[in-house]
This record gives sequence, C-alpha cells and structure tokens, in this order.
Amino acid sequence: MLQSQWRLEDERSTELKKEQRLINKERNLELIRHNELERQIREAEDLKERNRDKEVLAEALARETALLNLESEEKENLRREA
Repeated sequence: MLQSQWRLEDERSTELKKEQRLINKERNLELIRHNELERQIREAEDLKERNRDKEVLAEALARETALLNLESEEKENLRREA
C-alpha cells in the first residue's frame, strides 16, 4: 500500500514538474516576445530621431548656402558699382 502511495506521489510530483516547466516556458516565450517588441519600438524611435537630425542638418546647410549666395551676390554688386 505504501508503495502504491509513493508511486502516486511520484507521479503527481512528476506531473507538477512538467506543468511548472510548461509555465516557465510560456513565461520565457512571453518575455522574448515582449523584449522583441521593445527592441522594435526603440529602433523605430531611433530611426525617427536620425531622420529628424538629418532634416535639421539639411535645413541648416540650406540656410548657410543661401547666406553664402547672398554674400557673394552683394560682393559682386559692390564690385560692379565700384
């Protein structure tokens, strides 16, 4: 009788361990999915920031080019007048 009880307890213990492994596996998979989503969000934000930086730089360069062109035109006009 004790042997059958021990066997049942061993079977229950084995079953509980299997269930716990499945639960842990599901948690790990969920963490992996969550981490991947977080990574994708960070990458998208980084890309937006890089694009924003490029736009700001392009605008600054365009302004600088326009100023240089104006200065050149003014110098050319002064030379013509002189």
